[in-house]
Amino acid sequence: MPSWIHGAVNRCGSGSFSITTNNSACAWNVSTNDSWITILSPSSGIGSATINYSIAANPECYSQNGSILVAGQTFSITQFGTTGGCLANSPWPKSRRNSQNTSLSSVDTSGDTGALVWKYAFNGNVASSPAIGSDGTIYFGAFDGNLYAVNPDGSLRWKFAANSPIYTSPAIAANGTIYFGSDDDNFYAIH
Repeated sequence: MPSWIHGAVNRCGSGSFSITTNNSACAWNVSTNDSWITILSPSSGIGSATINYSIAANPECYSQNGSILVAGQTFSITQFGTTGGCLANSPWPKSRRNSQNTSLSSVDTSGDTGALVWKYAFNGNVASSPAIGSDGTIYFGAFDGNLYAVNPDGSLRWKFAANSPIYTSPAIAANGTIYFGSDDDNFYAIH
């Protein structure tokens, strides 16, 4: 049996770790139950060795843990989530658009003429910039203490009463949860 296992944890790509045995006749096998880990070489051996593996990229925003087993010993691996964070898959999921805060849209507006498409009128001032969900719903906070959800055609979908001015821009997580802060000293998560 290997006496110890050591190596580096990788985000994705390839990696390796060493096993050391006190007995050069010690036989071992390498295995994993995690589909995103591939054992490159060797899958079995005798004595000390270096195990090479690869980690598939994680398309999800949340990290997951896995392991490689060598003769009953465990080498733990963390597959980190996407580097873009857990924002909704939409053109504008949060204030300043993306995790890098570039405020640059991926949508080509070069053919736009500046003609009014629609407007949503209500009794209050808008303090936040909008966030757009993957279905096109537009979310924004207002001085009247409401978080508004407006359909892509400009009609009201719903509103949530925080009962205190909302100055912050909402952010939308990949699971559809909408996060925002209010002047009532609360931070909200609604779904």
